[in-house]
Amino acid sequence: MSNDGGSAANPSIVHLKANVYVVCQDNTPGNYQVMFRASHDNGSTFSTPVNLSNDTGTAIQPVLAAHGRAGDVNVVWQDNTSGHYQIMVISTHDAGATWNRALNLSNDSGDATNPIAAARGSNPGKNVFVAWQDTTPGNSQIFTTTSTDNGRNWSPPINVSNDTSTAINARIQNRASSSNVYVVWTEIPSGGGASSVKQATSTNLGQTYGAAQQVNQDSGNAIQGRLKELGSTGTAVYVVWADNVSGNYDVYLNRLV
Repeated sequence: MSNDGGSAANPSIVHLKANVYVVCQDNTPGNYQVMFRASHDNGSTFSTPVNLSNDTGTAIQPVLAAHGRAGDVNVVWQDNTSGHYQIMVISTHDAGATWNRALNLSNDSGDATNPIAAARGSNPGKNVFVAWQDTTPGNSQIFTTTSTDNGRNWSPPINVSNDTSTAINARIQNRASSSNVYVVWTEIPSGGGASSVKQATSTNLGQTYGAAQQVNQDSGNAIQGRLKELGSTGTAVYVVWADNVSGNYDVYLNRLV
């Protein structure tokens, strides 16, 4: 996909109708930047690479969120141009032909890293959800933000984990058949002890979240929570995670709704 002489890593891909969108980090410009390519014929041919970050910092960990009309695409990444990592987003509404100005979603004094994004796949198809881990509170916490207009504007970030433990590795998933949004993460107690997988739910498309709940109900180390909606109308949302309560790590599954 890159084929440009530099080192490319961390690809992300989305397929909508005949459109295939791919992003990756690529150091061909001399520092890692977020590069984008689009295909409008199911991957047979691709456009010339576009440098979406196009700055003097290190831009890495890009993720894609696309939804609604096939031309609405959001790309999120972490970028240290400001002197510390922040979460950036840029959007297109014409399948990558033109792009809006990149926005700083985290915009704080800590290191904001490991972004993840999701998009509402059913009508009205205007909602985009982003989560990341952020050290601004002093310990790493999970923050989220929401756009209700396909990435043009974003709500103020919310500290979803909001406790004294270390929260990392967020995942976010909306439910197509309702206004529910789910966030899971790994939480490490500040005083030591077993890690756990926590989950918080929004019932209003990410505007507010309820109190965090522990997904694993055991004494093992639970890590790497992942979310998946099943069914074309969002009939169920599942969380899976790795847990060593048996003595070695096994994968567990629980249905949220």
